[in-house]
Amino acid sequence: MQDSWLNNFETRLDQLEHASTGPDVVFADVLNLTGAALRCLGTVHDISVWLTRPTGIEELRADGQCSTPSDEIQAEIAAAAEKPFFLTDAATEASSTPHVLTVSTRLADQVYCVMRVSIEGFSAPRQTFIEGAGAVVDVVGSWLSRHLMSTYESLLTAQTQLVNTIGRLHLSPTINAAASVMAQDGPAALGRCRIAVLSRRGSRYRIDAVTGVRSPNMEAETVRALEDVVNRNRFSQDPIATSEWRTLNEIDDPGVAGAVSVLQLSDVTAIRVASLTASSHAPDNTPSPPVNTSSAVGVPPDLAPAVISVEVFGNSERPNEQLLRQLVDAAGPVFAKMHRRQRTLLTRIIHGGRSRWLAAAAVLLGLLSVCPANFEIEASGQIVSTSQRRLFAPENGTIDEVRFQNEDSVLAAQILLKLSSPELELENRTVQGDIDTTTARLASVHATRLSGGDPQLSGEEAQLKQQLQNLKEQKALVEKQLASLEITAPFAGTVFRRDSQQELMSRPVQRGQLLLEIVPADSAWRLDISIPDNAMAYVTSARDSSEELLPVRYVIRSAPEHDWTTTLTSIDSAIETHDGLMTCQATALLTSMPLTNLRPGTTVTARIGCGRRSLGFVMFREVIEFWQQARFAWF
Repeated sequence: MQDSWLNNFETRLDQLEHASTGPDVVFADVLNLTGAALRCLGTVHDISVWLTRPTGIEELRADGQCSTPSDEIQAEIAAAAEKPFFLTDAATEASSTPHVLTVSTRLADQVYCVMRVSIEGFSAPRQTFIEGAGAVVDVVGSWLSRHLMSTYESLLTAQTQLVNTIGRLHLSPTINAAASVMAQDGPAALGRCRIAVLSRRGSRYRIDAVTGVRSPNMEAETVRALEDVVNRNRFSQDPIATSEWRTLNEIDDPGVAGAVSVLQLSDVTAIRVASLTASSHAPDNTPSPPVNTSSAVGVPPDLAPAVISVEVFGNSERPNEQLLRQLVDAAGPVFAKMHRRQRTLLTRIIHGGRSRWLAAAAVLLGLLSVCPANFEIEASGQIVSTSQRRLFAPENGTIDEVRFQNEDSVLAAQILLKLSSPELELENRTVQGDIDTTTARLASVHATRLSGGDPQLSGEEAQLKQQLQNLKEQKALVEKQLASLEITAPFAGTVFRRDSQQELMSRPVQRGQLLLEIVPADSAWRLDISIPDNAMAYVTSARDSSEELLPVRYVIRSAPEHDWTTTLTSIDSAIETHDGLMTCQATALLTSMPLTNLRPGTTVTARIGCGRRSLGFVMFREVIEFWQQARFAWF
């Protein structure tokens, strides 16, 4: 028998030592192997492992979490920590187990691993059991040392991430920005979890940000389910200590049964909701500042301005309690301050109940219908010269010479372009050949008639003379066409043609094709405005009801920093189609703006003054016109 329990114990101890050095071994495995080894030496009822440090005593549970024991147990563990072993005979005490063995091993200065074993009976001698328990606690302590080192390294990394998150949180300009920081950066410090931040809107909470989503879909089932779970509870300005982790099967409210089923589909196993208020950051002996002093109807005055929801998935570990406390404590004052700053007059009116809202709407509608405002019609336009000339190609041909640059100043009759036309030159030579042939024929007939006196030749001579006259007139016309291929400036001014050399040189042109524009130096300028067809009624009505010319404000689109004024001088009576739009052309002379460096075709945005109308009509004219069109179409 002795060999049996001893061999079994040594086998279990070897298994424990081998498992304690594995990379993926959790404390539950170590605790199970510890119990299996000690049960080879006796009947063990219960085993608990404790970690004693100067900061306190914690019990290490099989689920990986730490719990704080009662004062009596803490005193017992503290007394036994610095002793190799402590065996208590509890047969005379009110206990179901006759013996309690406490063994310890030193991990570091003032840090001990203590194992407390409740024993109903010994299969081995007591001393052997104590020595075996000492060997076991040494192995558990070595695993715990490595685990603590790894935990501290992870905690240090998470603490660094938490500090960065808190820094960005305090730099956030709005509640939405702060909520996004918490939702997106919080899991880097807390571990694998999903964070949702909900801010208070009246008496309900609405999601502002969710981990992994740039903009949460408010119609998504998971989002609505989470809002239902949160809004079924009241989250006041109590600190986070009042909020505990809850599994989904612990949410027994029948009103959120559907919401819980949706959360279960997303593999959520535990959820925790905590208030984000300034009170969670205040010390215990310091009164919490009032976060929400709203007295609006239907809004509880103690309702927290925002809450945070932390969801854990599958077998993931729950976030470290200390880190979660620090994050919530730092976020509370930030959200409380932003919430107070957003309590504007409009928000108070909206949250103030139906009567206040209706009264404010009635006042606003009254102001919109009574207060007058300037009514203007917007239209596009161009600045053109009143005496500018456009020069077109006189004939089909090819441009051989370009003797100007864009915006060059030219003199009257100065040659600007030279064209060539092989067709005209060929025709000129052909006509000249016909003239020469006809002239020779005419001379021969005239000489024959004079020498022979044939009366029939006189008729042929007259016919040749008429033919020669027609050919000379045709030649004059062709020469005139050739002369027109040399394009000159009709007057002194400025020539406008963008990239003249590149666009015109050696290019074939068709008769009537635009070649350039020229503006005289002392030209007057005007504004050509294209008024939309649907706005013409306002302009004509204002013109007919006013004895003065309608005012026009306009800005040059390339220089919108300054606006100019003029008056509308004329309006065409016809509607034209321009670029697929029905417009009416109007004209206004330019007198108030500097006329230097103006270019023909400069685009402007003009506003034609059409009197004064109510502020509501001016602001919502397009909406009113749309409703009138819809009413006509429907009714």
